[in-house]
Amino acid sequence: MKFISDFMLLFLLIFLFELFYVNKFKKDFNKLKETDPVVIFVLRYNIDLSKVSYVYLNNVLAFVNSFIISLTATIITNIDNILLALAICFIVLCCLLYILYELTGKYFKKLETKEKVVRKKRKKRKNKKSEGEKNV
Repeated sequence: MKFISDFMLLFLLIFLFELFYVNKFKKDFNKLKETDPVVIFVLRYNIDLSKVSYVYLNNVLAFVNSFIISLTATIITNIDNILLALAICFIVLCCLLYILYELTGKYFKKLETKEKVVRKKRKKRKNKKSEGEKNV
């Protein structure tokens, strides 16, 4: 129970810090595009930033980063042996970074493709309406 309460407390503190301090004080969207996680996602997953909301992307990345940091910090505080704690946290940190960033990247890639499908359907509907109006 102590592990879960420590994790939740750390998660909330880190998430709120990242959400309000890191993301909200950057009013200019050009600065948001140049942050490290956004650059990583754009280069690694070929995400088109014109189809994804910058604020939503930063909020999701703040959530993922908060989860990774709080889980590794909770693990390291509950292990007594320092060398063992560092070894375990290094492994956990690398695994969490890879897995959660992959899942988040695939999620945003899906959002991007759904956006294309929705736009194509809307264009077809407009074309059908314009053809129907011409025939009448």
